[in-house]
Amino acid sequence: MVINEIKNKVIEPIVYNVNSGRDNKDNEAVSGEEGAAKQAINEEELAHFRQAVLQEIQVPGLQEEQKDKPLIKKTKKFFKKDARSPKKKFHVPSFNFKLDFKKLAYILIKATALSFIFLFILTTIGIYLAGWQSGWVQTVVRFIPYPAAYIDGDFVTINDFLNDTSALESYLQRNNLNFTPTEVRDLAMEKLIEKEVIKQLASQSKITVTDQEIETLLAEPNLSPLSPEDLDQLVEGLYGWNFTTYIDKVIKPLILAKRLEDDFNQTSGNLDIKQAMEVYYNQLIAQPEDFEKIALEVNEDKTQALAGDLGWLKLGDLSLELEFVLLNLDNSQISKVIETDFGYHIIKLTERLTDDNGQLYFHAGHIFRKKSPFKDFLNEQIKKAKVVTLMRM
Repeated sequence: MVINEIKNKVIEPIVYNVNSGRDNKDNEAVSGEEGAAKQAINEEELAHFRQAVLQEIQVPGLQEEQKDKPLIKKTKKFFKKDARSPKKKFHVPSFNFKLDFKKLAYILIKATALSFIFLFILTTIGIYLAGWQSGWVQTVVRFIPYPAAYIDGDFVTINDFLNDTSALESYLQRNNLNFTPTEVRDLAMEKLIEKEVIKQLASQSKITVTDQEIETLLAEPNLSPLSPEDLDQLVEGLYGWNFTTYIDKVIKPLILAKRLEDDFNQTSGNLDIKQAMEVYYNQLIAQPEDFEKIALEVNEDKTQALAGDLGWLKLGDLSLELEFVLLNLDNSQISKVIETDFGYHIIKLTERLTDDNGQLYFHAGHIFRKKSPFKDFLNEQIKKAKVVTLMRM
């Protein structure tokens, strides 16, 4: 840039003047030796002046700008082979990825919780609106106490309802009793409601059942012939329960009901009937052959004309209380006084048989006196209770 300025401001004007003079002289057609000599002097002076200017005027950076620059720039070598160096291996780029276990655990826990909530809602809708009672529902209700019915502030669970329904179906099928599934479910629900009302009435009267009472009942002579293993096997075949479950679902409620009935009988006149039956029992202990004679005299049902003969029976033909006694009697043995919803009984087992299919049959008779039915009192209490069935039957 500095050279250009010198050229434009100093050298070019001189050259211009010299050339202008040359042109003028050419126009004047200068000829001869004088004109040629002047022209040579002017050119020589111009060359000397040009050289003097270049030598005398020192401009910073002039030398660098005067250097010849290469026409082709050198490019940086990207690959350099060195025979002495080993061949470089191909390098796979790595990703800076760090696993956050806390965040992952939070996501998993949240996803699991949402899944359980979804399944809970779906199962709840299926149970209460669609009437689901499948194997999946039976598994869920074991851990979640879904209520089946509301009874005066307390609930019975769907798990209890399904277990009782299954046991009742097994019992009815074994005894060739035909009930529709709806009838079985309705009957199971009625029994659950009845047991809950009995439980509440017993609680109001401060009546409880202790393990000692259960052991005393099971130790009675007319209940002892079968071993615990045989009882467990028998109950398993009848209801699909073990004997412990049978105690919780049958024996304890029966004891509670009996204790309540005892209180009821104190004011209903039934106590006198029971005491009269105790007299008959003591008479039979001394004279067993009087059984038919007493039955002809006192029975208050159609068996009076038959001297108390009930004929051949199978499991399911009698109430649970009477069946339980029959299972534990020997042939020709007489039971103590038994109380049922219908009245008071004294049972005599005449003979027991088992057919080829394993079905038990009993030939039995009874002495029977009616009582003011506790069942009527209980039904009245059930009607008074506020009962709401929650699940779809």
